[in-house]
Amino acid sequence: MNHVEDVFGIRLKYLPFDKERLLPLFLLDAYRIEYAQIDGMKLILLHPRHDLGHIQSIKKHISHIQAIENVPVVLVLPSITRQRRESFMNAGIPFIIQDAQAYLPFLGIKLQERFAVRDVGMLRLQPATQVLFFHYIYSRKTTMFLQEAVHNLGYSAMTISRSITQLAQTNHIIADKEGVRRFFYSPLRGKELFSALEPFLINPVRSRTYMAKKDITEEYLLAGESALTAQSMIEPPPVPCYAGIDSIGGSDELLDSEHQVRVEVWKYDPGILSNSRIVDPLSLYMSYVDERRRQPTLFDISDERVEESLEQVLNNLWERLSYSR
Repeated sequence: MNHVEDVFGIRLKYLPFDKERLLPLFLLDAYRIEYAQIDGMKLILLHPRHDLGHIQSIKKHISHIQAIENVPVVLVLPSITRQRRESFMNAGIPFIIQDAQAYLPFLGIKLQERFAVRDVGMLRLQPATQVLFFHYIYSRKTTMFLQEAVHNLGYSAMTISRSITQLAQTNHIIADKEGVRRFFYSPLRGKELFSALEPFLINPVRSRTYMAKKDITEEYLLAGESALTAQSMIEPPPVPCYAGIDSIGGSDELLDSEHQVRVEVWKYDPGILSNSRIVDPLSLYMSYVDERRRQPTLFDISDERVEESLEQVLNNLWERLSYSR
């Protein structure tokens, strides 16, 4: 169980299971059972004695045990295939792979609260890592392979590999290999996953300037309040706002509101994550975060309409991805 202790800093305390007399013989034959305490929480560990059956059978076994004592039940396995792991996660079956991985959804909130302050001070995602993370959320996939991300995002294999490593350092993403093929996954989904990693995310905006409207090409996407206007009920800003990876002949001040636009110069190409003329919702949301403060979801804005519109954009996204809770 070193993985649980090493990654999460939580020590497991083991105790003998004293309710065997209440269980049918087929369960005692199928599993070695013991109690454990993890961070003050009691749970039951199931060590399979034989090959595991179908998911439905395992869920029935867990329900049978929880009818006797209603505490989390966790499978403990020496190894696991990617397909089996994904089926366990989709079914919400907790598991620990000895010295390798752990899926303990009942501890997710507690772990997030315990490590949030420490992690915010230690880690900020690199721009390419944030792009990979947002792409993973938008994909709605459980598992994403390195080569798939290389193909979809246009980054080098080395850059994606480094990004996977950094994502794994958040403790909410798990990196693994299938032969020589590297991949990553998370037991969390959509809104849950975004909230867990929000303390590590960066504001994509490097700087802001003003450019001539005639210099705005297709590489520039609607951003800021212009992007909010296209996705919510907020009024359009007096000066349109765009995002790009550079600026041409930029000016620090607005000289002509009829012939100039506001431009956000981003740390990554906003077009990578967008399939329209508008920046993607998660990057738009993060473009309002004030990174000077070491807390998530604090906006450097005074207009409540903007904050309400941002929340509306996110809620629309989770609904569209079928991740609403």
